[in-house]
Amino acid sequence: MDCGGKKDNKKNDQVDQEIQVIQDEVLMNTLTENEVQGGWKLLFDGNTTNGWRKFNKDTIDEGWIVENGSLVALGKGGDIGGDIVTEEVFDNFELKMEWKISAGGNSGILYRVLEG
Repeated sequence: MDCGGKKDNKKNDQVDQEIQVIQDEVLMNTLTENEVQGGWKLLFDGNTTNGWRKFNKDTIDEGWIVENGSLVALGKGGDIGGDIVTEEVFDNFELKMEWKISAGGNSGILYRVLEG
């Protein structure tokens, strides 16, 4: 028996969607207990640029920021931003991520690069 009508159903659907978005955001950058015990590491803590630097540089400098739990390049058309690498070297890994790029952007993922 339903006494709320369609309006209440729409409201419930919206609440369900909002809950799902919050759950997805909470789980986006986390490890399970088993992953931690297995030695897995997060490359990005969701809050800082710690652990990252520019390619062939010692620091990440002003071209990158953390915004809403994401690592964001400030460059437009290659003027700032630039390639970044992890400070730590990894030789056995699985890389999982989500990324997006603006229209007309030029980017990609490089791994196992050598600096010099």
